Amino acid sequence: MMSFKPSLLCRLPSSSVLLCCAQRSLASSSIYDSVKQKLKKYSSEELVNASPKVFQPYLRLMRVDKPIGTWLLYWPCTWSIALATPAGCLPSFYLLGLFGAGALCMRSAGCVINDLWDRDFDKRVLRTKLRPLASGELSERQAIGLLAVLLSVSLSILLQLNWLSVFVGASSIGVRLHIQLGHSSWLHGLVFIGQWSMIPSTLTRINLTTNLLV
Repeated sequence: MMSFKPSLLCRLPSSSVLLCCAQRSLASSSIYDSVKQKLKKYSSEELVNASPKVFQPYLRLMRVDKPIGTWLLYWPCTWSIALATPAGCLPSFYLLGLFGAGALCMRSAGCVINDLWDRDFDKRVLRTKLRPLASGELSERQAIGLLAVLLSVSLSILLQLNWLSVFVGASSIGVRLHIQLGHSSWLHGLVFIGQWSMIPSTLTRINLTTNLLV
């Protein structure tokens, strides 16, 4: 009776092969860790910490160290600009820049308004008691001054668009305040956020389509 001999493909890897795979895995892991550490130096939180001390409370009040809210506001704008661009053409980098700056300013303004209204509650909550207004790093007057600057810059950005876009953008301010006041009821806030979260992308479509039709 012939004895069975496993083929080369069925054999278990030798110890040298396993050692080589382990070394490569460790090398790739160390490379990943080193790249991660290098990229961490350029994170938004590190950039805020590296800024001058006098600006750090303002940047934290604007949530520059937590940019996910700005990205969530900006992404629909980029999609709309790309979808409204004629076939075979690149999206308008001018509009991408305008809406990027507008997303940063308006999200920051919303954070300032939120902290102004909730400053008394934030002092009693562990997660929020270190915010600049709650901790006393910034006064109410300083926060209002920052809010005025952010809204002025946002208005100047909005005025770069056509007048229909300006009207739609200005009308969204009341809705935004209504959402902020409705946070006491989660259903109330959710309904309005769901219905009005498309305003930034609507502005891009209005601006592009009206420019194409004119």
